Amino acid sequence: MALLLRIFQTVAAIGLLMVIHEAGHYLAARAAKMRVVRFSIGFGPVLFKRQARSGTIFQLALIPFIAYVQIAGMNPFEDHDPEDTSLFDRKSVLARMAVIVAGPVANYLAACLLAFGVALAGVEVARPEVVVSEVMADGAAAAAGLREGDRIVSVAGTRITSTEQVIELTSARPGQPTAYALERGGRPLTLTITPKDVAGVGRIGTGIRHPVVLRPLPIGQAAWFALSKPAELSYAMLREIGRAVARGTMENFGGVVQMGREGVRQAEHGVRPFIAFIAALSVSLGLFNLLPFPALDGGRLVFLLVEVVFRRRVDPELEAKVNAVGMLSLLALMVIITYRDITQLMQ
Repeated sequence: MALLLRIFQTVAAIGLLMVIHEAGHYLAARAAKMRVVRFSIGFGPVLFKRQARSGTIFQLALIPFIAYVQIAGMNPFEDHDPEDTSLFDRKSVLARMAVIVAGPVANYLAACLLAFGVALAGVEVARPEVVVSEVMADGAAAAAGLREGDRIVSVAGTRITSTEQVIELTSARPGQPTAYALERGGRPLTLTITPKDVAGVGRIGTGIRHPVVLRPLPIGQAAWFALSKPAELSYAMLREIGRAVARGTMENFGGVVQMGREGVRQAEHGVRPFIAFIAALSVSLGLFNLLPFPALDGGRLVFLLVEVVFRRRVDPELEAKVNAVGMLSLLALMVIITYRDITQLMQ
């Protein structure tokens, strides 16, 4: 039952991010006095719909994974009154750009708000101490009696404040009996461990880490965290995309299955890690849609930039066909990644 609840939370959160994205497009379109035909949450058979005074039909469909906004005049193959000034293609290029970029912006704003909440709840701060996170059964540390959870106070008489110090001091003493001053359960303890000589480098066979504590941030610092964290995540994602392109592989990228799995895993750790995950996911959704690929918001922006530069609009039918090819390519890629994720999950 608990697992089903976490799965529902994750699916609902991902769906909400998509709704937020489309709400950005909708609000910008309405602000630009464009006619929005439909705002749908989900696709497939319609469960509920209602028409607003503006004429927009708001509907809830059976399959909740995708939300979309249908703006009059975006599809060149639809019949429209040429005198209708509320059409998308009758508005200025700047207005059209604002509508296209509003979806990703909405995701970034949502990520900022979530990050602000996380910062007020507490950010993880590493303490200037080192604890043993793992003891390998065949290592020198295990033979000497080191245990998981022991705090390393000093190595060979040098006081320890970082994991780098432990690695450096241990690496420099292969085959040499070394005093490791510890704290176990609040009591001091000293063990003599002789690092194994591995190609001239000392190894004792442990994993070490800095323990972390949650520290709530003041409002000012929380606001800066909320603004800077999405930017840091975006930079890291772009760097990883660049590396993937250079390597010609997508092995480090996951699809819906992997996102759902990670969401469930974070939900198991509590509300704060789950909200932090959703904030990062919102950044991913916004950034992904800004990529200059046909069918994505970034691809549509490319066509609008071409219009700005050459002062002439790209043939709408050509643009629609390019976007259709892009959509098919994205769907094919999604199927491949999903198949890979399911295969890995079953192994």
